[in-house]
Amino acid sequence: MSTLLFVIAVVTLALTEVGLLWAAWRLRHRASAEAGTFRANVPLDLVWAAAPVVLLALLAVFTWRVMQDAQQPTPAASVHIRAVGRARGWEFFYPDFNISTLGEVVAPVGAQVEISVETEMEPREFWVPELFGRVEARPGQAAQVRFTPRTAPADYFSGQCAPYCGSRYTSTDFVIVVKPPEEFVAWVAQQPTK
Repeated sequence: MSTLLFVIAVVTLALTEVGLLWAAWRLRHRASAEAGTFRANVPLDLVWAAAPVVLLALLAVFTWRVMQDAQQPTPAASVHIRAVGRARGWEFFYPDFNISTLGEVVAPVGAQVEISVETEMEPREFWVPELFGRVEARPGQAAQVRFTPRTAPADYFSGQCAPYCGSRYTSTDFVIVVKPPEEFVAWVAQQPTK
């Protein structure tokens, strides 16, 4: 929808600029007093008055639709994950499904994902720039992060530990994979339970 609004704005700008350049070129040799005169042309007056009204009405309708889509309530479905920073990297536990992964979070599109971030030894920061800001976890204290993936299916988001990663960690990178809900269910079914 935002692409459509952008296209409408670019076309409007292009038509306006072409009209201004055409008028400047066409009237370039007239005297300034003659160029300033205007004879009544009722059809042209109606077009000049109606075109902006129609264009603004279309933009208002499209903008309203985009705003309604953005204000959709958070889906009832949610996925709870416990992220633990270990010496060998991030380990992710899905308590609702009794599965765990190492270095990879898989989340369904449209579901609220709640991650409890913990660390075993040193303070660490859990961060995926495209999805949420930095979350600092300290030993003995859990930090919470919530997000709702609204991207195209099968997107990969790289996570990182920045700037507090600790010297005793061998791997601090992880990835968040976003899948359609039906593929997420199939992925859960394929994982070995703990």
